[in-house]
Parts: sequence; C-alpha cells; structure tokens
Amino acid sequence: MYKLFIFDMDGTIIDSDLMIIFSWVEVYKKFKPDYKPRMKDLVSFSGPPLSESIPKAFPEFDPHVIEDYYLKVCPKYYESTIVAMPSIKDVLDKIRKDGGLTAVNTNKRNSFAKYTLNLLGMENRFDYMAAGGDVEKPKPSPLGVYKIMEEAGVKDPHDVLYIGDGVYDFMTAENAHVDMMMANLRGLLVPSEVKPRYYLESYEDFFEVLEHGK
Repeated sequence: MYKLFIFDMDGTIIDSDLMIIFSWVEVYKKFKPDYKPRMKDLVSFSGPPLSESIPKAFPEFDPHVIEDYYLKVCPKYYESTIVAMPSIKDVLDKIRKDGGLTAVNTNKRNSFAKYTLNLLGMENRFDYMAAGGDVEKPKPSPLGVYKIMEEAGVKDPHDVLYIGDGVYDFMTAENAHVDMMMANLRGLLVPSEVKPRYYLESYEDFFEVLEHGK
C-alpha cells in the first residue's frame, strides 16, 4: 500500500460547487451586472488557481480587486452549502488506522482550507497540508506535493498516491511523478487524454479500487 495519500480539496474531499456558484454569481452582479453567466462560466472557477481563472473571466478588471471581492463574499456560503463527500471520513480513518499518512493539497488559501476542515470536523484527519500561499507556485505545480513529501519524510514517489477530481490534479500528479486516482464523484466528463492510475466513482469503493487497480 502507499505510505502517503494526498487529497485535493474542492470536489474531492468536499462538495463546494454551490458555494463557488453562489459566490461567483455575486461577483458577476457586482462587476458585470449586464452579463448573465452560464453554468460553465461559474464551475470553471473550480480547480484552477484564481490567479489564472480571474484574468480570463474579467480581463478588463484588476484581478486583485476581483479576488478580494470573491474572498469577501464566499465565507457566508460555507456553513450553508459545503459538505464532506460521502464516506470520505471513513476512508481517511482507515488509511490512518492502517499506518498511512494523509494530506491536503489545494489552491484554496491556507486560512480558508483550515476553516473548511474545522467546519466539517475533519481538521484532525489530515497529517499535512500544502495550501495556496504555502508554496511559490499553485497547482499544477508539483511544489505542494514536494512540500508534503518532505515534511512526511517520504522520499520515493512510488509511495505516494494523489487523489483529485480534475485535469489540474492529474497534471499535478504527473508533474510530481506520483500515481493518481481520479475521484470522479460528480459524474463529470473526464477528457480522453487524462489517464490516471486509478478511477473512482465512490469512496465506498476506494480500497477495492486500490486492491484491484481499476
């Protein structure tokens, strides 16, 4: 079994789609009141770092102004919309019971990542974290993975499994030369060029997928 299991956050250990959608609806109302965003506009903010997605969506504005407003409005939606993915807590508990280490690698700011885990009672289920601002470059840079591996004392990439839900997570694992599990928990279309080591549709099947290499 792997020694270190690194999880993405949004879409992987938490379902934050509603928070992201509600928050960005407010941002569009503020800065582009005449524009009616489509769902693909809103969900496109889940995954890429804000430094990349904001300039694409709001090229005529100072990206720092947009980001500051987003970070101002999104906290009010956390308690009412964010939930843990079904069975994720059981998976984390079994990994640690079996001697494995768990970690979070997210582009979400460190303070928001910690707040999210505390909100869902998951703060003690992860041994390490590399969040936005903890490393020089966000995902898909492998720096977050490297930081976690160094802190965990895990040197061999073959001892690491990265679990994520999108292309950026796949790229992160590829760049770090570690195995990847695509946790497609929301039934989204996975691009054909994305070929993870494992493919997961429910955390109830996590250990079976690991054992049989599906």
